[in-house]
Order: sequence, then C-alpha cells, then structure tokens
Amino acid sequence: MAQSGREIKRRITSISNTQQITKAMEMIAASKLRKAQETVVATRPYYERLTSSLGTALRAAELAGEDLPEVAEDRGGGSHCLLVLT
Repeated sequence: MAQSGREIKRRITSISNTQQITKAMEMIAASKLRKAQETVVATRPYYERLTSSLGTALRAAELAGEDLPEVAEDRGGGSHCLLVLT
C-alpha cells in the first residue's frame, strides 16, 4: 500500500489540523472548568451563611415544639412561613 508523497503530505496536514482543533478544545474546556471553580469558591460564603441560618431556623422550630413535616400544612388560619430558595 504505497502512498504518493502528495497523499502523505495531505495526511500530515490533516493530522496537524486535528491536533490544533483538539488543543483549542482543551483550552476552552480548561477555561470553563476554571470559571466554574471560581464560581464555587465565590458562592461558598453564601452557602455557609444559608446553612447556618437554616440550622438556626430548624432548631428554633424544634424548640418551639413544631412538628417539622407539618410546618407547610394548612391548619386553618394563622401565619405561614415560606422559605424560597433560588
């Protein structure tokens, strides 16, 4: 299966182009990963504060004698507390 010089040159060029595309894709993926990691680090203080606040609210509800699974149940009048997380 002898190949001409032109065919070999074409295949080398093709492989080189594929390598360039692959390198560009790796750089894009690395950039996206770095951005995602920075976002996680930046949101950590909010997560810690939210966890602390929810823990405090749950402990307060337990101390008040609230049955937590029934907190969202309508008991006919009175106040309601909704916690909305986005």
